[in-house]
Amino acid sequence: MRALRYIAAQEDIEIVGVVALPKPPLAPMKDRWWKGSVYETAEELGIPIIKEEDVTKHEIDLLISLLYDKVLKKEVIEHAKYGTINFHMAPLPRYRGCNSISHAIMNARKDNHWEYGMTLHYIDAGIDTGPIIECSRCEIYEDDTAWTLYNRVIDQAYGLLRKHLKNLVKGRVEAKEQKEGSSYYYDRQSLENTQEIDISKPEIEVYDQIRALTFPGFEKPYMKVNGQRIHLSLEQNEI
Repeated sequence: MRALRYIAAQEDIEIVGVVALPKPPLAPMKDRWWKGSVYETAEELGIPIIKEEDVTKHEIDLLISLLYDKVLKKEVIEHAKYGTINFHMAPLPRYRGCNSISHAIMNARKDNHWEYGMTLHYIDAGIDTGPIIECSRCEIYEDDTAWTLYNRVIDQAYGLLRKHLKNLVKGRVEAKEQKEGSSYYYDRQSLENTQEIDISKPEIEVYDQIRALTFPGFEKPYMKVNGQRIHLSLEQNEI
C-alpha cells in the first residue's frame, strides 16, 4: 500500500503500529483485493501490527484512518496528541457513511450532480461529521464504474496525504466545521437490494445501476431468467 510506504519512508516520522485486517486467506473474500495488502506491507516493512484495543497503550501524536471500515471508539479517537484524521472516500458533507461511490453514480443523473471527491477531516464523536481539512474534487464521468471512480479518488487520497502529513504530525491544522446538507448511507447493507436489475426500467437507469455496482470482490449486478442469475457487466474482460 503506497500510503503506508510513503509514511514509512519519512525519516522524521516513526510509525508506532498498524491496525489491519488479517492477510489473505484469513480476510473475508470481498476484502482481499486491498485490505490484506496493508497487513502484508506492514510485515514487509517491519512495522508492528497491533489490535485496535491496544492503540491507547502507545504514545501517539497522530492517528490516521485510511479506508478503515470500523467506527473508532471515543477513547481511541481522543488518544492521539494532535487528533485522529480520516480519509473519507466521498465529498463531505454531501456523502457521509458507506457505499458512497455507488450511490453517487446512481444519483448523479437524477440530481444533476456529477462531482465527487476525497475528504481529509478530523474525526469527532459523529459519523463523518468532523472538521474538514481539505476536500479534493473530481468529476464523475458518463462511463465511470464504481471501480474506475474508486481508483481516481484513491489517487486523490494519496495526494492529500503527501500534501498535509508533515504539518499534521506537528500539531492541529486549520479545519472548517461542516455545514448541513448531507446524504446519509450509514447502513453497510445500503446496496443490498440494488444488485438485482429490473430490466423493465428505462435503459439509462439500468446502465447507471450496472455502472454503480461494478466493483471487484463483490457480486456483479444481475437479472433473473427462469430463476437463474445472469450477471451483467459493462466490461469486456474480467476486472
